[in-house]
Amino acid sequence: VALTQGDVRRLLGWSAVGQVGFLLAVVAAVPSVGEAAAVLGMFVAGYAAANLTCFAALAAEPDRRTIADWRGTGHARPGLVGALGVGLLALVGTPPTGVFVAKLLTFEVIIEAGLTWLAVLVALSTLIGLAYYLRWLAACLTAPDESGTQDHEPAEGAGIPDVGGSGRRMAVGVAGGCAAVAVLLGLAARTVLGTIG
Repeated sequence: VALTQGDVRRLLGWSAVGQVGFLLAVVAAVPSVGEAAAVLGMFVAGYAAANLTCFAALAAEPDRRTIADWRGTGHARPGLVGALGVGLLALVGTPPTGVFVAKLLTFEVIIEAGLTWLAVLVALSTLIGLAYYLRWLAACLTAPDESGTQDHEPAEGAGIPDVGGSGRRMAVGVAGGCAAVAVLLGLAARTVLGTIG
């Protein structure tokens, strides 16, 4: 369903459904694989950082409700789109993020638990996720729309209140900070897993 979404908040909502599937796959392995609980903790931490990055980016640009609205944003707001890119790629599970480590270990623990069929489903879910996350990121990185439709009025009932300039700056800071945490979790994965374990 996420593949069909044009609204970025709905896309993130359906993305959460897929990520919960990963969490439940790890939970299925907990009884038979000792490391599964630490993997679950790592996944939750990495997912929280990545998801908060994406939602903070939405708070920084509340008028941009659809993937089309984000077209060309990378030219106008490179720092914000850089953080959003880290968040989206982390949700996919690309290195060097914490979600990458967690997803890699998810495959390991569910295969070790004898749930190979579940590993196949999780892999398919990852490929589908790659398609809808990259669609949003690609829109950000394309050239700005020449027709000038980038300067649009906020959609009525947009759901994310416009908190003004200082609130938007704070949202950009939160996005950048959470993106950094998403990467640091991956770079310090051994330490994080040891602490959780």
